Amino acid sequence: MTEHPTVENPWKKSIPDLSFTDAVTAASSSGGIRRGGTRRIWRRGLSARGRILGWFSFVMTLALASVGFVLGSLLLTGVDNDVAASVQQEIEEFTTFAAIGQDPTTGAAFADTQALLRVHLQRQYSDQYEVLFGFTETLIRQAKVTPGDPVSDPAIVSAIIDSPASFGTVETAAGQMLWAKQVALPAGGIAKGQKPGVYAVGYLVDLEREKVWETISLIAAISLIALLASLFAVWVAAGRILEPIRLVRLAAAEITEKQLQRRIPVRG
Repeated sequence: MTEHPTVENPWKKSIPDLSFTDAVTAASSSGGIRRGGTRRIWRRGLSARGRILGWFSFVMTLALASVGFVLGSLLLTGVDNDVAASVQQEIEEFTTFAAIGQDPTTGAAFADTQALLRVHLQRQYSDQYEVLFGFTETLIRQAKVTPGDPVSDPAIVSAIIDSPASFGTVETAAGQMLWAKQVALPAGGIAKGQKPGVYAVGYLVDLEREKVWETISLIAAISLIALLASLFAVWVAAGRILEPIRLVRLAAAEITEKQLQRRIPVRG
């Protein structure tokens, strides 16, 4: 038997032995794999049920966060507006009382600044976080003590009395306090040697804001529970909806060329 010489394949050297990673890299650099193909490969790693749950979670979280942000902003703005209106109302009430009020001891218009401030403060009922006080040569205050008792701090009282502005804010042990003041001048004039007094109103606005934050926290907790319950419901519903598709896919994968007579059962 004649032995034939071994002829080496001339194409063997021109075809490099590429691994799967090298092949993918080469195809990607040459444009062989498009973005759509890469996206399809990535999507195969995540089930349809998982994608449904992911999109639902994203949309619901975004919606709840937006509602919470808008609601919180409205509530905080409402607190600031209500506090400013309450302070302004107290100033207007004192101005009216100073103009038409009568001294209960004389039955005539007030002629004494201290008496004017004392009688007005005795007749006023302040809110929980509201501070009312007057000042002539001494401090005149209500018996009620608000949280932190800012009136007991001489530095806070001096900051309000000595300020050239008629309203402002000051930091207290209980947080920020919005204040406004009005010159206390009796309608009957003041006695010789007396000086006009000051009537001041303060409101511990940070304590009111804390109530709003408590409400926002409660809403956030309820929203989180509702979101988790919704995700569970969507997970179960998506599983039931996709179950027939999964069964068809599994049955189709089991059918071979020798099982062409097999049929996929259809229910419903």
